[in-house]
Amino acid sequence: MIFSRIDKRVFKLSKMIVKHSRFVVFSPLVNENPNIVKNPSFISVKFRSLCSSRLAQQPKVSFTESNRSPNSLVATRVSRLSRTEAQDVLFDYLHSTRSLSFTDAEHISKNSPPYVEKLFSKINNDNDVTRSLTKFLRYNPINELEPFLESLGLSPSEVSSLLPQHLMFLSDDHVMFDNFHVLCGYGIPRTNIGNMYKKAREIFEYDYGVLALKLLAYENLSFK
Repeated sequence: MIFSRIDKRVFKLSKMIVKHSRFVVFSPLVNENPNIVKNPSFISVKFRSLCSSRLAQQPKVSFTESNRSPNSLVATRVSRLSRTEAQDVLFDYLHSTRSLSFTDAEHISKNSPPYVEKLFSKINNDNDVTRSLTKFLRYNPINELEPFLESLGLSPSEVSSLLPQHLMFLSDDHVMFDNFHVLCGYGIPRTNIGNMYKKAREIFEYDYGVLALKLLAYENLSFK
């Protein structure tokens, strides 16, 4: 029941943001308060705890051939230990090499199991997953948007149809990533944001600071 209410709230919120975009007029003096524009993710902190990656429900999957990418040539059953090691390597890559925040890197690495399996299939030595996968990532940068979108609750098939062309890194689409953090800061669970990305992608295309202002205006409309 709780998750059902959250899903309804997320869907209603995304519809209302888009609907009221054409009616809400912002004062041209809005820049007088720079804190709102510079720090949109801190507009509301009432529900920030919902965004903790440690609270995110980790999908349980059985790593079998039926889940594997069509491009995979070897169906390998990934043990719990190997999966954990692969997740740790992915976290290290995203956080240390790609400079994502601890929270972002942790959530992505722990909530994209199909992508972790895909990475695992790239190495030959499953006796030393950490060493082999670290070496692979050193010479083969990944498309960060793929595990990122999976971690937002989208399936691999949905991700493949939504992947932006000619982009590999989250820093390549800083507008989308900024708006993602605004929604997370507003209290939308990360695993629900993928559904908003799929059904109302225009929300993620607002210029820097605009979405935060729309959410403020939305609150002023007494949304409950």
